[in-house]
Amino acid sequence: MYRNEIPVFGKGSILKREMLENLRDFPRDFTDIYFGEHSDGIISGCLLKVKENKIVVKSGIIKYREKLYFFNGEEEIIYENFSHEVVLKIRFFQDESDKSFLKYGTKLFLDSDTELKD
Repeated sequence: MYRNEIPVFGKGSILKREMLENLRDFPRDFTDIYFGEHSDGIISGCLLKVKENKIVVKSGIIKYREKLYFFNGEEEIIYENFSHEVVLKIRFFQDESDKSFLKYGTKLFLDSDTELKD
């Protein structure tokens, strides 16, 4: 059965575990359903701008091995005028966990090896 439950946070109301679980689960459920059929790659955003000797990567969403990676902000990668082709690549790190989070990290870098790897 389809349903939509929105927690109501009002002055004097009691914060319940179910309300926090709803906030926790809804965005993940939504993104998994909405982007589930997409293949690996850029889902949205990740626009590139060039400023002097920097490549600026804007906010976006990337999917890799059934996981969505969200980036909110800008990242600058310094580059030089190379005499050969370079490729802007993303490296996906092994997951890390602590008591509060399971983390999946990435790093953007320039590489003169134009062959794409798994």
